[in-house]
Amino acid sequence: MKKTALKKMKVLLTEQRQALVAMIVARHNTSQDGIDLDGDEVDYIQGRTLAITANKLSERDRAKLNQIDQAIKRIDAGDFGDCEECEEEIGEKRLLALPFATICVDCAELKERERKQMAQ
Repeated sequence: MKKTALKKMKVLLTEQRQALVAMIVARHNTSQDGIDLDGDEVDYIQGRTLAITANKLSERDRAKLNQIDQAIKRIDAGDFGDCEECEEEIGEKRLLALPFATICVDCAELKERERKQMAQ
């Protein structure tokens, strides 16, 4: 991948990281105060459901944040854009759509087919 494209990707990833961190902080600040576990059984169940949902969102956000951090590290190390499976270059369109992708479209499709076969 060209140096200019790598710089663009790093800027894009850094912006996504900053936005995600801001969203996580904002959600954490509002969700901690907004969950009411007092009241009757229905209030308790609704409060627990909200807490569980917020926790799952938080886990997903942390996973995405980790993916972004790993992509930035790959850029810095010079490994960004190389498929971890076949070692071919990941297409620029795929990286623009999913900047933290670690495998190319062909390998992703192959893994998906294998996963579906294992599920049967």
